Amino acid sequence: MARTGLLRFSVIALAAIALALGSAPVGETLAYGAPVNTVDGGGADDVGAHTSLALDANDYPVISYYDVTNGDLKIAHCNDAFCAGGDESVTAPDTADNVGMYTSLALDGDGYPVVAYYDQTNAALKVLHCNDADCAGDDESITTPDPGAGEGAYASLALDSSGYPVVSYHDETSRDLKVLHCNDADCAAGDESITSPDTEAETGIWTSLQLDASGYPVVAFFSDVFGFYGGLMILHCNDANCAGGDDDATQVLGGTGTFGIENSLELDASGNPVVSHYFSGGISEFQFANLVLSHCDDPGCAGIHGGGESAGWVGRFSSLELDASGNPVVAYFDALSDDLKLIHCNDADCAGDDESMIWPDTGPVTGYASLELDAGGAPVISYYADSSLKLFRCSTPACNDKALGGDSDGDGCTDAQELGANEDLGGRRNPLNPYDFFDPDGNGTVDLFFDIFAVAGAFGTQPFEAGYDLDLDRGSPYGGDVWDLRNPDGGIDLFTDVFGIAYQFGHHCV
Repeated sequence: MARTGLLRFSVIALAAIALALGSAPVGETLAYGAPVNTVDGGGADDVGAHTSLALDANDYPVISYYDVTNGDLKIAHCNDAFCAGGDESVTAPDTADNVGMYTSLALDGDGYPVVAYYDQTNAALKVLHCNDADCAGDDESITTPDPGAGEGAYASLALDSSGYPVVSYHDETSRDLKVLHCNDADCAAGDESITSPDTEAETGIWTSLQLDASGYPVVAFFSDVFGFYGGLMILHCNDANCAGGDDDATQVLGGTGTFGIENSLELDASGNPVVSHYFSGGISEFQFANLVLSHCDDPGCAGIHGGGESAGWVGRFSSLELDASGNPVVAYFDALSDDLKLIHCNDADCAGDDESMIWPDTGPVTGYASLELDAGGAPVISYYADSSLKLFRCSTPACNDKALGGDSDGDGCTDAQELGANEDLGGRRNPLNPYDFFDPDGNGTVDLFFDIFAVAGAFGTQPFEAGYDLDLDRGSPYGGDVWDLRNPDGGIDLFTDVFGIAYQFGHHCV
């Protein structure tokens, strides 16, 4: 027998032994939420990329995004909390040239949208300030406060205490981080403050900006200052304009691997930066890619700690908020399985590998998540999927507000079964985790030949190799139950996959 065949025979034998071990049920916290609604799209046009979400005074979503087909900036203002009914206000306030990438939205004191975005045709930063809540009437203020060549990609916007825009962005010509601070609400005078607080190497990519208690900008961004591999940087300015050339950017993470891509920044109650970002440590863009949570020990980020998810190939397009206890809530994209994911940490650092996780949409999802927490702390996410702008919203912080009908995660177990107490009948599971019932052939029963032998026979394979199949791959458990598995982690291994499915032998949902 060939060595590979012998190895796989041995793996199957080990799986048979594992069958005798049974499963050791331990309690878990179930999480489930509301259905997904399409806000814009579903037709011939490709819309919904580069989303940015805010909630109005009624907690109704307001979303800026990019119309890929027509090259327009669009604004959706929902007339209910869930963007249901298909009758939301959708406008295109800027249709000149190819505009609307890298949108970043905030609402002014009247609830009117203010958006920073990129004019790709002219390679310029633009700022939209609407004169009504829906950006209707084709008479909004649209300015180009930095018209220089190559300005405006990766924009992130906040409003100061006067309602004046502050924007971080990338200068593609000089390859620098830039910060704009307007001296009026529309950035209209042509004499705004524009500084370049970090000019070292290729810097200022994927910026995320917040203002501290003094109104001074704090910016997370990606830089290749570490050489071939890039790093996460934190800039904390010592004045409102980042002027004077004495604002130091701290090198937070770097070296082996690429840290800091597609980041999202918040400040904790002490003003210390908290950043979710994407790490890639392999030779391809996604290989060994993880979601990373970096929590600084001080406002200047001289020291850091934190956690994240390391289930494999996860963490792109993350969007971070902090709940009332200061614990991170992160929406992000799983690049291997094309899922939208939401993690709600039970501590300030996402440590311990026991965070609450749900899969609001199992795809195919393209990314560009934008997360807000409503007045009650419940997650609201706008994102891009099926060439459409979509919205997912829970009614409680734990997303455990209602019993769902049908099979929400499409794993073959009904919601009622997954919320039940009998694990052999699909119970003690998460009805928004499509990976916790490991049934590769989809017949509703985990059997020896078509399920366990199929996984064991593919032992050792990785994506793009013969024999690899997403349906045969799972990530390590993150809860107490051995079947509480994560999404595919990019390789079919002994303990997670072969033993993992063996523990589910005989479990059924039919």
